[in-house]
Amino acid sequence: MSTAAPIQRTEATTLTFADGDRLDCLYVVVDGRTDHRVADFLSHWHARCNVTELDWQAVRRPRSALVGLELTHSCGNAEAEEKRLRLVFDVEADADALARLVETEALVVGTRAYGSFANSIAAYGVDGAAVTSAIRAARQGLADLVAVAS
Repeated sequence: MSTAAPIQRTEATTLTFADGDRLDCLYVVVDGRTDHRVADFLSHWHARCNVTELDWQAVRRPRSALVGLELTHSCGNAEAEEKRLRLVFDVEADADALARLVETEALVVGTRAYGSFANSIAAYGVDGAAVTSAIRAARQGLADLVAVAS
């Protein structure tokens, strides 16, 4: 079952960890209050147990090209694997965020600003080339949709 996570803001950032390691990434703050399943998903995240799936779509009204990322857990727990968190980016409005994702191939999702108290976060690797392909396909799909409607 997929839960849509409304994106509140995105930021290009470098996270610094206790051991001094650094991670350049796209940090996405999602609304974890409106739907408890968002925060539940993030609080059950474990390192090395993640899968990211990409898709795209074109929408006529409002005219948009969209790229979706679906995040899952894959640690052998069938119940956890059924839960999915879905993020949707508008290719034009979120161009900077998508460019950062392509560049770093790292996505960190949290319910609050990084380092905030009571923040649930999850980190995922993302194939930058696949994101670039999805962006192109979404733009082309929108162009085709507009051409047919004209």
